[in-house]
Amino acid sequence: MSDNDENHLIAERRAKLAKLRASGIAFPNDFRRNALAGDLLTAYGERPAEALEAAAIRVSVAGRMRAKRVMGKASFIKLEDSTGAIQIFLQHSALGEI
Repeated sequence: MSDNDENHLIAERRAKLAKLRASGIAFPNDFRRNALAGDLLTAYGERPAEALEAAAIRVSVAGRMRAKRVMGKASFIKLEDSTGAIQIFLQHSALGEI
């Protein structure tokens, strides 16, 4: 990449940032987790899928996505935080369009 291309990319990014700042907070940080991966593993790790579906537990977890496997209308994600790693199953029919 030449210096001219790099300068052009930096200018584009700065313009996008200025537009975000003009519309409000450029990098909002209002997400709050209420669960840790290790605690979820301890509480629910041994339960069968049917019991988890029936319970319909809603949690907010923050971490790093270590793996993503997309298989048509279903996907699996491995999410890791400081306490452990969990696998998340995502299904198009349950999530709908984004």
